[in-house]
Amino acid sequence: MERLSKKASDWFERLVADFLSLRGVEGRKCKDEVQGSGSAIPIPPDVGEIDFLGFLSSERLLVIAECKMVEDRTEPKFWRDDLAEFVTQRDSYEIKFLKKINWVSHQKKQIVRLFKSYPGGAYRVAPVLLTLNPHFVGQLVTNFRCVSLAEFLMDFDAAGKWPYELLDVTTN
Repeated sequence: MERLSKKASDWFERLVADFLSLRGVEGRKCKDEVQGSGSAIPIPPDVGEIDFLGFLSSERLLVIAECKMVEDRTEPKFWRDDLAEFVTQRDSYEIKFLKKINWVSHQKKQIVRLFKSYPGGAYRVAPVLLTLNPHFVGQLVTNFRCVSLAEFLMDFDAAGKWPYELLDVTTN
């Protein structure tokens, strides 16, 4: 069962990368390191793998996405479990993703330099936690946007650009 879950998770991450690519976001999954231009930056174990890290050059964005395959279940026990996993636990998805966002923000100069085609200057970090299906926990995550992939794609296409909050960082 665990292997099937991993395959499904990998499929969802590839789907997210494909849809981001179709919208001009060039990037990839970063497991142990961020690679580019013949060098790499190791990702600390306490940060963990980044489901998607890329650039949207038209808006000078460093995009970081976390992907979660969740189901919208109606039984109260499952709501409690999902609430804990996403928000209230000490090691919730929100806390774990914030660690990744903070690490990317602190490593922004080095990350941008790995990609020769992206000059220095002002870059903003564009974080988003994407779920496969719409889920109530998206309303409770407060530090970044948490939406379903379908909602994200509709918002992106309607805006014609990155639709959510950004973090300002400078890469010079």
